[in-house]
Amino acid sequence: MYSEEFKAEIKEEFRQLFREELEKAFAPKPLIRELPVLLTRQQLMELFNIRDTKASALLGRSDFPKFYEAGRVLIPSKALLQWIDEHTEWVNTNTKYFRSIG
Repeated sequence: MYSEEFKAEIKEEFRQLFREELEKAFAPKPLIRELPVLLTRQQLMELFNIRDTKASALLGRSDFPKFYEAGRVLIPSKALLQWIDEHTEWVNTNTKYFRSIG
């Protein structure tokens, strides 16, 4: 049905994609002491290993520490860590944060 060349190409593309995803999954996460004082939305997404939709839900929470400056949202790291301590169940259920540092 498919040529051997096509199958080999698809297999190699899959392997490359798999390698990239593994590298991302096992990439070292920043240590707490290395976090910037203020996180951007993108940094929050990378730290929690979440996508835009989940970040929007998180940032939409009234109890989530954030403020707006010049039209963009900023998250104070110290307040975020306190929020995580207080909301560990939500973080466990909705993000891969603890799985990525354990």
